[in-house]
Amino acid sequence: MKVLIVYHSYSGNTKDLAEFIKTQLSNSFEVDLFEINKYSKEVLTDVEQYDTIILGTFTWGKGEIPIQVRKFVKEYQEYFKTKQVFLFGTGDTQFGGDALFCSAVDVLDRIIQTSITPLKVEQHYSGSQEDIVLEWCNVVENEIKGENVK
Repeated sequence: MKVLIVYHSYSGNTKDLAEFIKTQLSNSFEVDLFEINKYSKEVLTDVEQYDTIILGTFTWGKGEIPIQVRKFVKEYQEYFKTKQVFLFGTGDTQFGGDALFCSAVDVLDRIIQTSITPLKVEQHYSGSQEDIVLEWCNVVENEIKGENVK
């Protein structure tokens, strides 16, 4: 099973989280990282080789999906219909409170309709939030393997 983690990071929190998720899932799967970056000329040309896509973003402005992530979703939307897709995001309740916390991930989930609840992390995953991330990674791993009982 091949997993692609695609993310966009501004402050580095989403990048750190993507790398941590990769480390956790690499015990069971072949995992590649791809950073959506407005300065990058690199394009994903081999998405079809992956069984699973994990998409990560931060929430921008007043609850918006960053434009780079919107462009990615629009360009690769056909793959979201044929692959397992999971979402994660970083946010900051200091800007907009609970109402806007990780709302970009909520919007993406309404568009993509993933099978499990997206992971939401306040700023950086370290500390007490690490357990939440580890638990989410276990659920994702079981979902990919088809071991979750519904």
